[in-house]
Amino acid sequence: MQMKFAKKKFPITKFINRFKIISLTVNTLFYFLLIIIRKFNSLYPYSTENLAIVGLHKLGDTIFTIPAIKYITELYKDKITIICFPESVPIYQLAFNNVKYCTLNHKEFHFNERIAKTVAKKKIKKIKPSIVIDLTGSMISAS
Repeated sequence: MQMKFAKKKFPITKFINRFKIISLTVNTLFYFLLIIIRKFNSLYPYSTENLAIVGLHKLGDTIFTIPAIKYITELYKDKITIICFPESVPIYQLAFNNVKYCTLNHKEFHFNERIAKTVAKKKIKKIKPSIVIDLTGSMISAS
């Protein structure tokens, strides 16, 4: 079905994929373009004060992340923000006093809580973290 879509809407992709040299050239140029964008973004980094810990877990897994977060707070005594679901905040508040929280509701995700909506992404961009530590390790935190 994707072949029909590519033939009708994007005839250039059919042409590029037909010739291996052109396909390789386009892929290489796109790769170097992404390297240039990454280098340009590194010229203007975020502030080094903010650290974000992504802990978008269910309640049972939230408890198991507390020792890891305690170790992280001992290493980085900067401004730490834990990104979590609202039901995890009371559990984290029992263990941590000097930590900020960014709560993301379950309704702020598409496809059975797999892909974040723009509302969730805007909340995280407001934090402007220089370091992001992902304790979730799933599709939810990747998006």
